[in-house]
Amino acid sequence: MSPRTERFFVNVRNAAFAVAALTVAVLAVAVTTILWKPVEPDHPPQPPPDESSIKESDIPGLCGWAGEEAAHDAFAELKGKFVPFVIWDTRKEAEAVPQDKRSVLWDASLKILGKHIPNFPQQIGDCVSFGAANAIMYLECVQALSDPIKYRPVFQPFIYGTSRVLVGKGRLGCSSDGSVGSWAAAAIQDYGVLFADESGVPSYAGSVAKQWGCKRSAFEQFLPVAKEFPVQSVAQVTSWQQVRNALINGYPVTVASNQGFTMRGKISNNKLWLTPSGQWAHQMCIIGYDNQPEPCFCILNSWGPDAHGKPADNDPPGSFWTTAKVVDRMVKQGDSFAISSFKGFPAHWDWDLDILLQKEASHGRNARGRRDDRDGVRLGSVDSHYAVSP
Repeated sequence: MSPRTERFFVNVRNAAFAVAALTVAVLAVAVTTILWKPVEPDHPPQPPPDESSIKESDIPGLCGWAGEEAAHDAFAELKGKFVPFVIWDTRKEAEAVPQDKRSVLWDASLKILGKHIPNFPQQIGDCVSFGAANAIMYLECVQALSDPIKYRPVFQPFIYGTSRVLVGKGRLGCSSDGSVGSWAAAAIQDYGVLFADESGVPSYAGSVAKQWGCKRSAFEQFLPVAKEFPVQSVAQVTSWQQVRNALINGYPVTVASNQGFTMRGKISNNKLWLTPSGQWAHQMCIIGYDNQPEPCFCILNSWGPDAHGKPADNDPPGSFWTTAKVVDRMVKQGDSFAISSFKGFPAHWDWDLDILLQKEASHGRNARGRRDDRDGVRLGSVDSHYAVSP
């Protein structure tokens, strides 16, 4: 065989080897792709919460208040954790009588955030945690007008889990949804608040809430960090006048009852009104009061921004108005709470928005956007700057 022919056959052989090796490599990659499954983390990342509103047919699965009897039993067990509701005038060392005037807490959120607090719907019967979380987020915005604290969104499933599993001791079991207002009120004092932007916290999803509401191990790793952000005081409210007084002083109110409403509202007097109708075993949050055209309250629901129609007058999406008579009936069921970050409920004589905005402009913020450690208040706590009443 001539040298030229020999070189030809060598080249053919080498090319065949190269093609075979390439074929094997391609097949290996294909098989690996088909058979390989990634290891799922304990809390896989979830897509952002869907802000689309729920439909009327969804309501039964979202009403997760355990009921009036369970609420009464829970409050009897836990009442020692709550302070009496008294608006205290620290200047006169006496109970204050707030002026009857309009007070809407979203004035604070619009100033601090430049927009309304996002309202995305529950996916299971975890309404108690949503009502409490919404109250805390509005409380943050009110405080941020006078203290350089940083607003952070609250993670609802942590309240759901600590209220059901730790405070409620798992009495409702894992097969059903729900909680009690006083369990949540005690949980945010005893176990604190977990913020949704904390490292490792998953996005909200009904499956996450189910898991966290069933077993301690699902949220246990976050207990130490949440403990750093406790709500300092909670008081039961049992009349519409107490709800009004709380709101006038900047304190939001959670409201749990079986009072239902029509799903779609009607606008009158520049407010979106819902008509009382049927039963919702449900917790929401009261964030506004007005004495026109009669004493009435704005309730924030957790069923999405358009659940009840478009609000009037730039009210928060997903909110509606009802009369003081209806709110009085709701809070008299015994599971509604004014939330303060403070030991006691001092009168906020400077809650007038214009004065608070002036204070906000005059207060310096440190580089991390959090208040200085002064007056014995812990840095980073969900707290207030007002002096503790005796």
